[in-house]
Amino acid sequence: MERTKVVLIHIAVWVIYVSILIFNLGYSEKNWNDFIYETSVSHLISVGVFYSTTLWILPQFYAKNKYIKTLAGFLCILIASEVSRFIYTYSVSPILLGRRISSSTLPLDTQIVNFFFNGLNSLY
Repeated sequence: MERTKVVLIHIAVWVIYVSILIFNLGYSEKNWNDFIYETSVSHLISVGVFYSTTLWILPQFYAKNKYIKTLAGFLCILIASEVSRFIYTYSVSPILLGRRISSSTLPLDTQIVNFFFNGLNSLY
């Protein structure tokens, strides 16, 4: 029962966080649906990175003083995050929306830098 409460609290906090972000940043957007979709999926990937780091990498490796494996785990999760963002941008979104999302109109090098720093922010 206690674990269920913790999970529900975490879900509620993330939903509130993303909702506040959407309302604060999305008020000037012309297409709300696309903005909500992009923001939600992007943060879902970031949440996955955060929890996989805190619930798997840190207890498995860092707590046991396996620093090389910890770094390798961080890099693997970061790369998986980048790959999932590219798949989302170039494969999933065109199928679901019938067009690419707005971030795909940026130059490729800018997208890579943006995706990379989003992934790094998720690690902490």
